[in-house]
Amino acid sequence: MEINIVKSTEGEFTFHAQNENSTITLCAGEELSPGVAAFRPMQLVLVSLGSCMLIDVLNILQKQKIIPEDYDVQVTGTRAHAVPKVFKNITIHYKLKGNIPPRKVERAIGLSRDKYCSVYKMLYPTVEIFTKFSINE
Repeated sequence: MEINIVKSTEGEFTFHAQNENSTITLCAGEELSPGVAAFRPMQLVLVSLGSCMLIDVLNILQKQKIIPEDYDVQVTGTRAHAVPKVFKNITIHYKLKGNIPPRKVERAIGLSRDKYCSVYKMLYPTVEIFTKFSINE
């Protein structure tokens, strides 16, 4: 796997990360990248965890012929106050719509957490990670 990070014309602390298929823009935040609308690196950690687990959950449900009508995943993290400002804890809330048995969602989340999600496995030794879900709320 290879990712290239290249300088952006938008400022010294703004970059483009490129893989073979797409490009995303990253920045250092408002203090070092004023006016730049882009993801910050620690936000991408939350995106990586949430999307990795979501892919697993949807795939597991789909194999059981359970297709959510809609979904939304909210990922929130609390960071340490001192540098390095690592995540102390992260909560992932799956909001699903459709005729979905709760026990199937619990099982899918458990399988993602315990077996499949590489991002979870990398973060879990140092970050407390909580999961929850709601259906049709």
